[in-house]
Amino acid sequence: MRAQAVLESERLFLREFTAEDAMHLHRLNSHPLVMRYIREPESPDESLETLDTALAYYAANRPLGKLAAHEKSSGEFVGWFTLEHLDNTEKIELGYRMLPQFWRMGYATELASVLLHHGFTHGLPEVWGITHPENLASQRVLQKLGFEARGPAVFYQKNVILFHRANPFA
Repeated sequence: MRAQAVLESERLFLREFTAEDAMHLHRLNSHPLVMRYIREPESPDESLETLDTALAYYAANRPLGKLAAHEKSSGEFVGWFTLEHLDNTEKIELGYRMLPQFWRMGYATELASVLLHHGFTHGLPEVWGITHPENLASQRVLQKLGFEARGPAVFYQKNVILFHRANPFA
């Protein structure tokens, strides 16, 4: 029996993270390819801290926060998708991180589209995205979702490209 889905797409579902997800999160955040454009891969203790922070953020900001993504067909953990505050600002950021075996399957665009629609229909006036300047795959995902590049910026103490999408329902 799978955990209660918060949101679903055709092939995937999102659910709240739980304390039992420490292994999933560490597998994701310690993978050098996943973390290539983000920061150094995490140690097991750092992944536990990340999970604790994610659980606390979601509890305080529901429905914003990181959600665990799984394939419907296999139940396998894919990664996480989020709508959350961008680097201690009032801006809301769309974010996603997936294990490499799920790259190039259209999952990022599919599930981010569902999450974005959910955010807009629940009153978000706009959503922002950031990518490392060399992360062309992530930039393509944001562009497919209707985001427009706003140019270089600095967030999380890194040089990034900032993307913006206004709420089409407003």
